[in-house]
Amino acid sequence: EPELGAVPVIDALDADVADLVTHIRREVPAERVAHAVHLTALGTGLVGGAPSFTVYRNAGIAFLEDTAFDAATTRRARGYDLLVAGSRWNAELLASLGGPPVACVWQGVDPLVFQPRPRSQRFADRFVVFSGGKLEYRKGQDLVVAAFRIFQARHPEALLVTAWHNLWPETMRGLDAMGHVRGLPDVTAGRLDVTGWLVDNGIPAEAVHDLGVVTPAETAHALRACDVALFPNRAEGGTNLVAMEAMACGVPAIVAANTGQRDLLTPGGAIALERQGAVRAVAPYRGTAAWGESDLDEIVAALELAWADRDAARARGLAGAAHVGAWTWTRQVNALLDVVLD
Repeated sequence: EPELGAVPVIDALDADVADLVTHIRREVPAERVAHAVHLTALGTGLVGGAPSFTVYRNAGIAFLEDTAFDAATTRRARGYDLLVAGSRWNAELLASLGGPPVACVWQGVDPLVFQPRPRSQRFADRFVVFSGGKLEYRKGQDLVVAAFRIFQARHPEALLVTAWHNLWPETMRGLDAMGHVRGLPDVTAGRLDVTGWLVDNGIPAEAVHDLGVVTPAETAHALRACDVALFPNRAEGGTNLVAMEAMACGVPAIVAANTGQRDLLTPGGAIALERQGAVRAVAPYRGTAAWGESDLDEIVAALELAWADRDAARARGLAGAAHVGAWTWTRQVNALLDVVLD
């Protein structure tokens, strides 16, 4: 854990953001340390660093997918004054531990980057399906591959745009466990060979456009050229930030009705994948309670619905944008501050 007053790590930040962080950084006088609020990011089992100094309030911010809790998890939960969850589902999980008060604060989107605009003509003659998120079993890209393979065979003009870059290739293990795909993508010079992998799995190369590593602005630019976004994710401790970004751009989204993703679903907005089966636990996950295995036929039917009625799909996209567009980063950070400073 960095020492109090240490310089923030900004090497990986966008230049404008790094400049902003540098200018807002300030030293905390020693006499004020006792009034500080310590925020700790918590993952599986609520594992996180403890403050190295006395604080006014010790708050944990949790995004959990693995539901296999043990006694140690409960003890760690009770070591906090407050737990903040990234979804209603996570709030319920944390409350079940019988620890401190639990609040739910959703992530936000940058409305200057992710906002509805007219559809780009980048892929003018194609029906474009977007899929984003780190390539791994939990995020369900194997289901995307299986569904798009069926859909593209019916509609040869269909194009799959992928933003699946994964900085940790070892986390892809198990993606082929359900039999929807064969093998895993090769990694060359730090980049996944997504197109080669999809070709090996029966999708023509001309039906794929892999974005690789992209900035938020590049993601938004790509989204505005898409007709629909597909998220059959098996579990999300938060709301699914990539789905939020797609919806904020006005792209009609197909979203699995499970875990934290349910918070994105509103009448007339995202198309919900309601048929959710039990999910087989694949390492490193041990507990998959409330996870959902989306039904392949329902995914394909949702794609067909978006293809058949573009105007209705666009209306859904705009309704989704209105829903998540209110969750700006400014508003959500203020909501977090209200909770932890209450």
